[in-house]
Amino acid sequence: MNILIIGCGSIGERYTKYLIKKYKVFLYDVDKKKIQKLVKKYKINSVESLELVNKLKIDGAIICTPPNSHVQLALKIINSCKNILIEKPISNNLYLKKKLIKFIKKNHTNVYVSCNLRFHPAIKIIKKNLVKLGKIFFVRSHYGNYLPSMRKNKDYTKIYCANKKLGGGVLLDGVHEIDYLVHLFGKIKSAKSAVVKKISNLKINTEDYCEIILNQNNNIRTNLHLNYLRQNKLRGCEIVGKKGMLYWQSEGKNPEICNVWIKKNNRKVKRIFSNIKINNDKIYKDFLSQFLSLIIKKNNKNSLLDYNEAFYHLKIVEKLKLISRTTKAINI
Repeated sequence: MNILIIGCGSIGERYTKYLIKKYKVFLYDVDKKKIQKLVKKYKINSVESLELVNKLKIDGAIICTPPNSHVQLALKIINSCKNILIEKPISNNLYLKKKLIKFIKKNHTNVYVSCNLRFHPAIKIIKKNLVKLGKIFFVRSHYGNYLPSMRKNKDYTKIYCANKKLGGGVLLDGVHEIDYLVHLFGKIKSAKSAVVKKISNLKINTEDYCEIILNQNNNIRTNLHLNYLRQNKLRGCEIVGKKGMLYWQSEGKNPEICNVWIKKNNRKVKRIFSNIKINNDKIYKDFLSQFLSLIIKKNNKNSLLDYNEAFYHLKIVEKLKLISRTTKAINI
């Protein structure tokens, strides 16, 4: 099986390491130095131009470039490849939706988006235990990480997260949280308030702080907090229902320390999951194996995020930014 990886940054290299053990991998990037580095390191082939892809009989392609280029790159290969996996988010431009969907339907292409957090063991445990809480009243979801430390040995001002034109900003980058909230609790019906702003002195032109209140299915009130300012990475979720509560916290990265607790009625708090070293490689491999299964077995039954859901997430992001821009604070 032939797999094309578009984008030779850290994520592209991660996919390369997984795939070369079983499949023939081809690399493409506009930055020839990045290609040469990986070609030399892993002794694999590269593609000079995407116009040549149709000659390679590519079975699947993975796009892992900055978000502003995702749709354009997908359109370049969609006539030559029936299975495409795009790194989250699908794009930073909602106006490209109609054009991409037109070609997806015309070519009968499978297009999915990599939102690997829904494969995280904590999310799986939460989903399994939600029924024990009865009616859900409210949810508090949070994610924080220090942008200057996010990419080891790399100037943070040069990564896409710091650049609005490339599709950066903590809200769009934090679409993982929006994805799992929809995955667990259903559609977002409305937004009560949204603060999407840059509040620090980081050298970026995107927001680094978000505080959002949402209304989801079954009148679930959801508070979402995101930031690029927390010195140590922290992610988690608190879910409060009629019969009890669930609480998840993951702290740090490499290692990531993860715990999930449940408390039902008046009983004691019980830890239902604990891992002091979450295997993020396994999480990537789990969702990648589903994409590969789609190609090999032509099995459309999977837990991957499809393009329609991904554009729905992008619509939510755009609406939240609009609310933040147009809502005025009231002096007290």
